[in-house]
Amino acid sequence: MAIYELSWNQKYAECGGISRADKRALRWFHPALGDPLPPLNDWQVPTVAQYLEGLHKTPTPYGDLVSNGGNVLLSGRAVGLLKSFLDGITILYPVIVEEVPDEEYFLLSLRNELPFEALDRYQSTGSPVRHGVRANQGFLAPIHNWVFNEEFVSGQHLFSLPDRETTYYVSERFKDAVVEAGLTGFCFKNEFYDENLILT
Repeated sequence: MAIYELSWNQKYAECGGISRADKRALRWFHPALGDPLPPLNDWQVPTVAQYLEGLHKTPTPYGDLVSNGGNVLLSGRAVGLLKSFLDGITILYPVIVEEVPDEEYFLLSLRNELPFEALDRYQSTGSPVRHGVRANQGFLAPIHNWVFNEEFVSGQHLFSLPDRETTYYVSERFKDAVVEAGLTGFCFKNEFYDENLILT
């Protein structure tokens, strides 16, 4: 069973929060730099703009998946077409994209974390976590090559691991749905340093 790491196609835009509050909202996963995600009805919608200081020095188009420093942002179109994969396991927090304010985008918060044992820790490789609450307990971040225990991933199409809550893994079926729908901005990796990326 093929499992891919979900990433961002670097031909498309990367964005960041505009104000300090926007940045803190979007860094929810960082204990020092962000604020925990609130219930959806308490969410103060942040505004993002294209980041032009890193990989791209000139504006590039927005895809259906947009990178935001560790977050996955999905277009309204992607949310609609991938609804069957997202329902029941995600919370979609709206985000305003400054360059395309009339288009819907959502921060994808995944609520489908598989247990520690889902990853075969003997066959998988990665960088051991050495700091924080997960230090020296067998967690890997990043995971370079992953081998999953079939009983945990069978029937799972979108999930994370406790090693890093913002790294998402997807099934072949999810990948095929993205490709068949013509969604843009997605990158699927077979391993962390994959030379044969599947890009949309």
